[in-house]
Amino acid sequence: MTRDFLKEKLHWKGKIFQAKRVGRICEERPRPIKVTMASVQDKHQLLGRNKLLKGSHFFLDEDLTKKQQEERRDEVEKIRIAKNEGKRAWLYNGKVIIAVFGPLGKTRQRTGSKEKTENSIIR
Repeated sequence: MTRDFLKEKLHWKGKIFQAKRVGRICEERPRPIKVTMASVQDKHQLLGRNKLLKGSHFFLDEDLTKKQQEERRDEVEKIRIAKNEGKRAWLYNGKVIIAVFGPLGKTRQRTGSKEKTENSIIR
């Protein structure tokens, strides 16, 4: 069933090691399905096709440890603050990227690490 869904919706033909439902049975909503991929490459390819599910009731998300969830929560708060200030911000590889537009181009600040680095990109 999970393989059929991945083939239909995401046009994906990789290998699945295991697929199982997680969580308690609840009548209000369906339980999530945890899919274990055969390789890390398959996982990244599948997560890259998440955009194909836009507008549907389905989504793909990486299974994170408690520590990763806490770190991501802190990073998402930085994104929320930056967006409220009118800046563009997003999460990339667990780090926050904040784009500040200047007269010559775009300056990026990586705020996910303890030290801030700036690179000027002229367009």
